[in-house]
Amino acid sequence: MLIPALALLTGCSDCRPPAEDVLLDDELSAAQVMDAMEVFQEDTAGDVTCEQLCLRTYQDGRGWEWIEIDQCTLALDEDAFDTALDQGNLEAKVGDLSCTGVGYQYLCR
Repeated sequence: MLIPALALLTGCSDCRPPAEDVLLDDELSAAQVMDAMEVFQEDTAGDVTCEQLCLRTYQDGRGWEWIEIDQCTLALDEDAFDTALDQGNLEAKVGDLSCTGVGYQYLCR
């Protein structure tokens, strides 16, 4: 059912991109949160959603284009994020991210 739904969203009926189960359980750095803020044009770290961070973490780590998220949990310490920015320490841990789903190498266009 997942592939037909994906085909409807992408407008192609024979599209079957390579797919894989995804389980991410990562610490988040200030740099990862900044990246998501820029990509999704969010004003503050608190505006970035769990799903946005999951997508960017998956894309950066795997290099595949898309993830259909089943579950997502985010614990983001906005004070730690602000402190990391003030100190110029973009590698500082500012939260934890856990998400599961199905990743796709590409989407049909």
